[in-house]
Amino acid sequence: MDGIKVLETEHSNIVDFTNVLRAMGIKAMNERVVEPEDFLKAVDFVRRYSDKQHHGKEEKILFRIMTEHLGPQAQRLIENGMMVEHDLARLYVSQIEECAFKIKEGADLTDDILLDVIGHTMEYANLLQRHAEKENTVLFPFGKRELSPELLEAVNRETEQFEEENAANREEMLGILSYLRNKYI
Repeated sequence: MDGIKVLETEHSNIVDFTNVLRAMGIKAMNERVVEPEDFLKAVDFVRRYSDKQHHGKEEKILFRIMTEHLGPQAQRLIENGMMVEHDLARLYVSQIEECAFKIKEGADLTDDILLDVIGHTMEYANLLQRHAEKENTVLFPFGKRELSPELLEAVNRETEQFEEENAANREEMLGILSYLRNKYI
């Protein structure tokens, strides 16, 4: 198993998901309709697929190995770039969740709440699209080029173990992605 290739494939799914989010935001804007359950499904997808499944492998495996073995350049790139963006994504998701809960609990869909739902959803979508592109074109090639074959093999081995342990979560989350894609795109 090629651990970095797995991360790139997950980026494709995450970018696909951001397109679903954009479609959800457009529907909310055009129809003034927000289906809170679908936004909560989107939050679940982000937390369990984008964050736990994908960022989990990046942070616990690839980033750890790169920062341990590639020195200050890798450490700056990861800590001041990728990790900051992971944390920012988590903030945007909590804001989407907060809005969805307000609506689910009966809050009127005021202009303020509608703007917040659309705004936070687009913040997350735009961030993750740019983030995936940076990792695919800068961080991953750097890791492939600079890590020794033995360290790349360690990434592969640990990724394979992580994938086996989290297979059910991955499949369930890809089911949510499929549901939302079929409904909104």
